Amino acid sequence: MRSSKVLFFFILLASVSTSVFAQRPGGGGGGTGGSGGGRGTGGGTTIGNTPTTQPRNIPSLPPTTQMVFLTGKVVAEDGSPIGESVAIQTLCRGTTRTIGYTDKKGYFSFQLDPNSNVNMTGIGDVTDTGSPMRQQGNGYGQTRDYRDCQLQPLLAGFSSQPVELGARIGGDNRVELGSIKMRRMGEVQGYTISATSGDAPAKARKDYEKGLSLEKKQNWTEAQEKFQSAVDQYPKYAVAWVELGRMQFLLLHEDDAKKSLQQALAADSRFLPAYQQLAEIATKNQQWKELAEITDQMLRLNPVNFPQYWFLNAAANFYLQNLDAAQKSAVRGLDIDSEHHFPRLEYLLGLILAQNRDYRGALEHLRNYVQLAPKAPDLEMAQNQISKLEAQQAAATEAPEAK
Repeated sequence: MRSSKVLFFFILLASVSTSVFAQRPGGGGGGTGGSGGGRGTGGGTTIGNTPTTQPRNIPSLPPTTQMVFLTGKVVAEDGSPIGESVAIQTLCRGTTRTIGYTDKKGYFSFQLDPNSNVNMTGIGDVTDTGSPMRQQGNGYGQTRDYRDCQLQPLLAGFSSQPVELGARIGGDNRVELGSIKMRRMGEVQGYTISATSGDAPAKARKDYEKGLSLEKKQNWTEAQEKFQSAVDQYPKYAVAWVELGRMQFLLLHEDDAKKSLQQALAADSRFLPAYQQLAEIATKNQQWKELAEITDQMLRLNPVNFPQYWFLNAAANFYLQNLDAAQKSAVRGLDIDSEHHFPRLEYLLGLILAQNRDYRGALEHLRNYVQLAPKAPDLEMAQNQISKLEAQQAAATEAPEAK
């Protein structure tokens, strides 16, 4: 089964390199600019085991001359304001992308620009946060079709039904989506907006916001200096500590990054983006015990919104040979991921069951993966795994008869 572990390590890296880490705090020093599903946890990405200080190219929409403006409002189930900034995501063929955030009153307005590699403009910015399994081509510059896209607000502790964009986008270049309702969920104690941000002094907020601006321009070193200045003035500024840690990670100062992220948790122990960034570092360095512990803590705070972290928790336990824990996490992730945004959970559960010699269950989940991800770059490997398991299942069935 060692070959399966080696194989799955590359699968795990593929997931990380296409932004499994989908959440991060948003802009705005007053604590209103972040939400679940926010901008990608890493300002860059990891390729193999090496972080790059350049963000990945963002896939473009299909060639067209039409500009589309989306407007709408996010409200609670009873029609009242949510009271927090909410991330707005699109889902196109299994690839999710955060296109921005609502304002304090819940309104959003975004422009779909099909002729730009940064194709959404509005409140917030753009980050690709998708699963790699259903992308077209190699993940760079792939095409998209509005008919295959949905839009959904995302905020920790809430759920909502996605809006089908294909049914709304037609000849008119301005699309009013109306009010999108979100339902509050239980079990959530962790948040992607830090309670400490509201007490930050004006100068610290200004430095933090300047750091975000520099970060968008990929001026990592100068952004780091601004975030450092913000936390020097206000040591409980959890969101600024996370951004400082992110910049340090991008600049390959990982020990400093970890210290900054721990400072964020010391300031606000329920601030999920700090756990998310620590998980990214642990995954990159194959620190499975640390990854298991980090994701355990995070999932205790929010077990309902992040199937990708159930995936990472299951993967960490798989490598540590804690197969019972790995199986429970993979099953929980699949239960949450009802829309199959992370089909690699199927692959992982198949490998776990195979190691437990549950060939029937393993084959079921590996076949699910092949069905859900017909264009996956590792499709051939998955099919080979299925063939081997079919042979093992047949041998196990025939063995009692031979006796």
